[in-house]
Amino acid sequence: MSAEGSTENEKFLESLRSLLKVSHDHEKSTTECNFSFVFSQFIIKRLVESAIDNSRTDDSENYVEIPHEQQIEPATRVEPLKSMVEPDYVRKVIRQIDTMSSEQLKEALTKIKVSTGGNRKTLRKRVAQYYRKENALLSRKLEPVGNKTLRYFDYLIATDFECTCVEVIYDYPHEIIELPAVLIDVRDKRIISEFRTYVRPVRNPVLSDFCVDFTKIAQETVDEAPYFREALEKLYQWMRKFGLGEKKTRFAFVTDGPHDMWKFMQFQCLLSNIRMPHMFRNFINIKKTYKENFNGLVKGNGKSGIENMLDGLGLSFIGNKHSGLDDAKNIAQIVIHLMSHYELRINQKCSWTEPAAQTIKENDEELGDTADLKSIDVSRRDFQLWLRRLPLKLSSVTRREFLSEEYLDCESCDELTDEKVKERLRHTYKCDIYQIFEKNKA
Repeated sequence: MSAEGSTENEKFLESLRSLLKVSHDHEKSTTECNFSFVFSQFIIKRLVESAIDNSRTDDSENYVEIPHEQQIEPATRVEPLKSMVEPDYVRKVIRQIDTMSSEQLKEALTKIKVSTGGNRKTLRKRVAQYYRKENALLSRKLEPVGNKTLRYFDYLIATDFECTCVEVIYDYPHEIIELPAVLIDVRDKRIISEFRTYVRPVRNPVLSDFCVDFTKIAQETVDEAPYFREALEKLYQWMRKFGLGEKKTRFAFVTDGPHDMWKFMQFQCLLSNIRMPHMFRNFINIKKTYKENFNGLVKGNGKSGIENMLDGLGLSFIGNKHSGLDDAKNIAQIVIHLMSHYELRINQKCSWTEPAAQTIKENDEELGDTADLKSIDVSRRDFQLWLRRLPLKLSSVTRREFLSEEYLDCESCDELTDEKVKERLRHTYKCDIYQIFEKNKA
């Protein structure tokens, strides 16, 4: 204790002693003692004793250190693990969920202690609900990396179909006459393979002069080309060389706008009397991705969407315009540049769901790429016509729907339970598609 503190204590004690002495003198001078006097005397005495005790220091008392093993640590709350299964198992289930048997689905549910009752469809829905949520959480926990797209895909396939056409496109049945594909290795961010086959049209086997001039595809080229079914098989064979289609390989198609998959591929499948393959029903619309990250796209300068995106990124167009393969190569250029800085994901799909107003608005904005107002009006009316005509509608996929893979649970699957939708599906694929145009012309 400091000297200054000791002096103050002494003064305090001295004042208390004086007060106690006064009270004793008062006791001697009076013959009557009341309760208040006794109580005040008691309080003063205890204050003096307490002050004296607190002022004492006992240097003989030693500090005893408690051994570490006998110390009690403060309680800490341990956060429970959100997942009951390993991340690798979660990803395995996500990859195989569509082909899992009832027993495998029950095993997955047992691991998370969820009911295993019900038929296979009920089990699959239950597994999807939990494991897709867990997979989304795992994706968010990943540390940020330069190539975010690698989290979701191993390969991307850039494509741009060329179709039969005339100068006025309204109500025209486009058929695919060039089927190109450019394979991009997402990890290495480079093109590793190219594919192209021409396709022989059946609805309009003779190309219009406008089509030949626009696409630079000769009549002799399509006359010698395989029909669509065979051309599609050639594409599959090329994809198999790189393991595309296997459960462990993740890939997606990339297009410049929605029309290649939603309109041209879907209609071509109808013409060829085959169901539209599921791998074409969900895709990356690179133009939509570009607009979201660069606050729109330049319009009204007479250039195509691909050219304007290349200009915005400081890149040059390679090859010939309106060549399907060259357009696909330039889309690949854009993809490689964007995935170095941004996340590329599935953002559009084909399903039975009616398109939202936002989807129609986005298409209207896309039509603004041309300065020809008459052409815009025709294109808009043609889009509305095909929205009504084609069975699978165009819808947007949100980031949440993509991460949770909810977008895969579309109404375009073959396991539909709604009888009205089933009947619509049967009618669509059994009807003569040519009658649609004959009826409209009548």
